[in-house]
Amino acid sequence: MWKKKNLFYLGCLWEVVRLLFLFSLVAILSNPTGRIMYTLYFLWLYAPLLVIPLLFFLSALQPERIPSLRPILLFGKVLELIPLGILLVLFYILPAGGVDKSLRGGIAVPLTIGWIDFLFLLFLLFYPHQQEP
Repeated sequence: MWKKKNLFYLGCLWEVVRLLFLFSLVAILSNPTGRIMYTLYFLWLYAPLLVIPLLFFLSALQPERIPSLRPILLFGKVLELIPLGILLVLFYILPAGGVDKSLRGGIAVPLTIGWIDFLFLLFLLFYPHQQEP
């Protein structure tokens, strides 16, 4: 009943939720006055991130194209994991003198997002090349 291609639909949904969450978080933190021009700039900057959910959707809709779309999806997921690596270096590997201890608890949400992205990356890495029956 549950097919592996449903994970591509789930990946598409996750990427849209992730994009909306990160967009709203950055817009609220960077633009507390709510100026519309800044919000439009953020939308313009975040527009390329819509490619990843589109590729997940196309992979689920047309499974025969997965071998050609998979390298692009892998590249996108690796790029999405780079900020997680930077956060881990800043918060856990560097000496704690440069990071306020109260900020260490604020890494839970980005860390959760990063782990979900990592799980989808593993799914893409180990997805079989042959078609399902």
